[in-house]
Amino acid sequence: MANVRVIAPLLKLDNIYQVSNSTLITLSGDLSQNEDGKQLKGIEVTSDVNISITYITVGSADWFEGMLVLPTKALGMHYYAASYRPISSFSSEVLVAAIENDTDVVINITLNLHGHGSTSFRLQKYETYQFKSKFDVTESYISSNKPIAVISGAALVNIPPNTGDTQSLIEHLTPIKYWTTQFIVPPTYPRTHFVLRIFASKDGTLMRYHSKAGNHARHMRKGRLIALTGGSDPMTITANKPIMVVQYGHDGDNIAGDPFMMNVQGVSQFVDSYKFEVPSFYDSGSNSIAITTKKADVGGIELNGLPIGQWEIKTLPVVSPFADYVTIFVNVTANNSYDLSHSGGAKFGAFLYGRPGIAAAYGYPLRLMLHDAEKNCTLPSTTTITTIPTTTPTTTTIVTTAVSTASTTTLSSSSTTKPDFHWCFKCENTSNLKACKNVQKCNSTNEICFINRQSSPTGNLYSSGCIDADVSHTCNTISLTGEYDFILTFSVKLHNLRKDYGFVSVIYPAIVYCTLTISLI
Repeated sequence: MANVRVIAPLLKLDNIYQVSNSTLITLSGDLSQNEDGKQLKGIEVTSDVNISITYITVGSADWFEGMLVLPTKALGMHYYAASYRPISSFSSEVLVAAIENDTDVVINITLNLHGHGSTSFRLQKYETYQFKSKFDVTESYISSNKPIAVISGAALVNIPPNTGDTQSLIEHLTPIKYWTTQFIVPPTYPRTHFVLRIFASKDGTLMRYHSKAGNHARHMRKGRLIALTGGSDPMTITANKPIMVVQYGHDGDNIAGDPFMMNVQGVSQFVDSYKFEVPSFYDSGSNSIAITTKKADVGGIELNGLPIGQWEIKTLPVVSPFADYVTIFVNVTANNSYDLSHSGGAKFGAFLYGRPGIAAAYGYPLRLMLHDAEKNCTLPSTTTITTIPTTTPTTTTIVTTAVSTASTTTLSSSSTTKPDFHWCFKCENTSNLKACKNVQKCNSTNEICFINRQSSPTGNLYSSGCIDADVSHTCNTISLTGEYDFILTFSVKLHNLRKDYGFVSVIYPAIVYCTLTISLI
């Protein structure tokens, strides 16, 4: 049993819900932010046990979309917006929600992939800010001095342009520090095409993509995207530096259902279990889960206690370099709860998508395991005295250029003899390493020294000290389940996630209400 508290200051809402499995909470459409600029439309959700939250906008079919809500512990200070070009007089949007007081935010605006100045503002907790444009806001860069929730999308789009039916888009963006380098992208069966937008976090990114049509490589610059169109088979994507992959539903095949937008799970973001509820707002249509797993692990996957092979499934092979994987599609029934897991604890990917009715669609990953690439410490095998490399660090400007992501400084060693233990300089978030005067004795011979550099709107911040060499490769890992706090706005569906989830805000007009689905993990 979870005790879940939902707070929405705009409506003077402060309610507690008891959730035994999953609960649908309906929120007023008054919390939908249709306006430009600042509003008090944040919603905070907290729980005393692990929960997950999915959010569904509810109105006419063209305004139906959903997303997985990220907890506050999974938020960041650096984002790139993903959206699409809106039709007619409708808008493309970026929505920011603050989880702390005195949060300073800068949006470096990109419209139709061209820079267009910047805007800056300060938010207090529960406040939200929306930037809207009749042009595509994709590639806009959002930075802040404190963690924020960022949602982007569009009020109404065709994908591809001028083809098929229209649909709103919405997605809770992943902070740059949690981007990763390997992806297996399932198709949206039975649709025959899908669209990808791939974003680079750093200059010098080499992205490779593979499909039945062949193997290709593209060089990418920081903050820029490459758009691809996939078919009816899985596509694999790898990169030498972290990237974000966003998948769009393609509506050019005369099949019922509209476009949608969702984050693609990286292979490193797979987990071994998922609990979810399938939304039910229409009497027709279909809902499916796409499961990506190693061939050797298929036998251990269970859905509601039954081996996956006992369900009616469709299986597609995955191409190199993940030829040992397959993608499995299973239809699931609306208004039902599901437990998807592997009996042996093997990790696999899963996302839920649906075509509920002839003119609606949604899609989102069911859960994510996030690894902080900015704290993915690069450490030598031995170190006694550390020095900073002479390479010039990337600088940060908060007016017109994107803020650089954090990176880890590689340490050099003046000794090749391993001591009984190490002494390391111990400082946190200092702007000048030379000012670090504290010395820390490491607790064991397996601990070594590290330095981490993180960029912020005010300049580089450095942290140093001791760290266990055996766990240094996952200095900060976040599962989107467990102790989380969420902040959001509008109608959302609550599932079992964590008690410290994040702020979310709805950004579409003409929505009657929204729902939160809360489920126990």
